[in-house]
Amino acid sequence: MRIRIRTILAALLIVVLLAGCNLSSLGKPSVVSLAKDAMKNLNKVESAEVNIKTDGDISAVYETLNIGMNITLDSDTDMEMTKDPKRAKGTVDLTVGAVGQEQTIKGMFYRDRTDTDAVTYIKWENGDWQKKTTPVEQKEGENEKDSKGIKMPDSLMQAAGILKYLSDGSLTAQLREETVQVNEKEAYQISSIISGELLKQLIENGTINLGDIDLKTEEIDWANVSVPAELYIYKDSKLPARVTLDCTSIGSQIVGTMLKDDLEELPFGKIRVDVNRFLVDITIDRYNEIGAIEIPAETAGAVESENLTPSLTDFFQF
Repeated sequence: MRIRIRTILAALLIVVLLAGCNLSSLGKPSVVSLAKDAMKNLNKVESAEVNIKTDGDISAVYETLNIGMNITLDSDTDMEMTKDPKRAKGTVDLTVGAVGQEQTIKGMFYRDRTDTDAVTYIKWENGDWQKKTTPVEQKEGENEKDSKGIKMPDSLMQAAGILKYLSDGSLTAQLREETVQVNEKEAYQISSIISGELLKQLIENGTINLGDIDLKTEEIDWANVSVPAELYIYKDSKLPARVTLDCTSIGSQIVGTMLKDDLEELPFGKIRVDVNRFLVDITIDRYNEIGAIEIPAETAGAVESENLTPSLTDFFQF
């Protein structure tokens, strides 16, 4: 089993939460009023640029001899996305540090979603194009929403789902008194903690999409999961600017399981994986400034694959 790309996990988990606290209103705003305004503003978004960074630190212990090694996992993704058609393109750097070495693999990707399929194309450095095609599950009422012109990219549509929890008080948050600078623009800052139980609901009802990750929610200890979040919203446009998430508690279970499977392919025997740090930082800018995204002809020969991301053995020769 290969390591799932942190970038995509982050993107789907974060852009969701980041739009979750939009700030807006006249006079002194409240979290509730900002969340309601955010849903309205997101519906008007035609395109955006997103940067996603993840910072992971994992300890892997060979339990038989109690010998361990430290693994760092970092990613840096720059992505442009459009609403109609629902497309995205970008570049990603994946960096892994282990056993005194650090290696980076660079890739470029495109995503294209139609009414029936979502296709991701990716090419790692000098490799060949690969693709993964996923059928789109149409949800009840989706056509009705489309007929009203609400055709947001997946990540922003999911963000609108989070806003509901803020607007009805299900997710409590604190609006900071002072604004801060994000991308050289003034922005509001909201602090919140996403509880394990709420996170479980968001995953199960599809508001948060984990992509290829086959997460068995019944096996997660949700009582010991909480995700501290700092959310930033541009003051002028009332659109999401940045979000930082400390996903260490859930990462210990999700990412730990993923890495455990990957590490067990190595000649070490039984491995225990502890996630010491799993941080996500996303910024969004250039709303409604992105031109049409064309899927290049060279992707036509892409080979269908279940796993589009490299494994640890692709980074290092153990």
